[in-house]
Order: sequence, then structure tokens, then C-alpha cells
Amino acid sequence: MSFSRPRVTVLLLLAILFPWVTVVADEGPVFSYVTDLEYDEVKDNIKLAITGRGINIANELHASDMLNRTGPDLGFERPVFKHAETIEFCSAVISLRLVEKTPDNVVMCPFAVSLYQLNASPEQTHVAYRIPVGFDGSEAVYTEVAELISGIVREALELD
Repeated sequence: MSFSRPRVTVLLLLAILFPWVTVVADEGPVFSYVTDLEYDEVKDNIKLAITGRGINIANELHASDMLNRTGPDLGFERPVFKHAETIEFCSAVISLRLVEKTPDNVVMCPFAVSLYQLNASPEQTHVAYRIPVGFDGSEAVYTEVAELISGIVREALELD
């Protein structure tokens, strides 16, 4: 990934202002951050940022539990994750706007934010999310989705 001078300046400024957060990938549709904040704190912050917007959490997927349980049976001896979860949620307002544009957009919901800690570096918490990309004519609503999810993550990582 190459960085332009303004992007490098912004990343350096973020590193100075928020030393506990590192932007790993900031080009869509997948975004990733690393923070020194505790895993449970980040998880609670994500959930509060979602419910604080009046949005219900649809599901919590415990990926590390499943992967750590099944890995040895599949020939994977070393578990990758100490913790790994995906929090799924859906905004009724945004979802209705999506399906109003194209009913096939129903596949875009739920939205998801994943967080994890690696066994190799358990002192850091990673947060990753993707912005759904779908059908032509829905671009304005996808912008809303991107703003919603990135706002939740920024709030959870105390970047706002």
C-alpha cells in the first residue's frame, strides 16, 4: 500500500493524538485498527456505540471459541486467537433505505464489526470491519452505512 504525503501526515497526527490506536488498513472496503485498549473495554465500547444509536445487536459470533475447539481436529495445532468475536447489528432505517433502492440489498444487513486478540500479541486488540458494496443506484445509502460503521468503531476506540 502506498501513502500520499497528506495521508502520511494524517496518520502521524493520529499516532501523536491517539497513541493507543494504530490504523492498519484505511482503504475500503475492509478497515482495520490496532489498539492497546483492553479487549473487554473495546467490546463493551462497540456494543455501547451500537445501542447508543438506538440499534439492536442481532448476534455475537464467538469465532475464537469455534476455531480453537475445532482446530486440533482439523490439523491446526496452534490457535491463532486468544479472543475473536464478530458483533452483528442492523439499522432498520438504513436497511429500509437500502431495500427501497433495490430489494436485493437485503443481503447487506446485518452489518458487522469484528474484534480479536492474537495469541502472539495478546496486549493488543484488533478491530476490523467491512463496508458492504452492492447494487448500482444505492451509493448514497452505502455512504450512510460506511459512516455508521466507521462512527461506531471510532467511538469504541475513543477516536472521537
